[in-house]
Amino acid sequence: MRYGIGVDIGITSVGYAVLALDSEDNPCRIIKLGSRIFDLAENPKDGSSLALPRREARGARRRLRRHRHRLERIRGLIVSSNIITEEQLSTLYDAPVTDIYELRTRALDELVTPEEFARILIHLAQRRGFSSNRKSPKSETEENGKLLKAVTENKQLCIDKG
Repeated sequence: MRYGIGVDIGITSVGYAVLALDSEDNPCRIIKLGSRIFDLAENPKDGSSLALPRREARGARRRLRRHRHRLERIRGLIVSSNIITEEQLSTLYDAPVTDIYELRTRALDELVTPEEFARILIHLAQRRGFSSNRKSPKSETEENGKLLKAVTENKQLCIDKG
């Protein structure tokens, strides 16, 4: 006897049918059919995904790893560019710490020491912004246009001030 099998795979169920076939491969009778329903892959209390805690923990691990790696790269850049030495970098925060934002503001108008410049670079690397890959609505695009205009004005001001 010849037969055919049909399967319908859904999100929470699987349906199946076994059909007897005649000599021309047309179904002639049902041999067996049924379905298997699975539990939803979500938290029954609030409907959230069961993978949500793992996904959030993985995101936190990635964020921390990227932060550490970014700081390692900026420290390597500071040493390789001969801004300060490795020894100076290791004792950079032993001295009394001044307000970093005041230091950053002062650096816009006057020359700072290499140690202060290294502190500014490390501070910027620690607290850098985040740019999402998501498509943004029009209002955010307009804000980005204003931001880019301000950035270009700031660059021109830096060039003018030397």
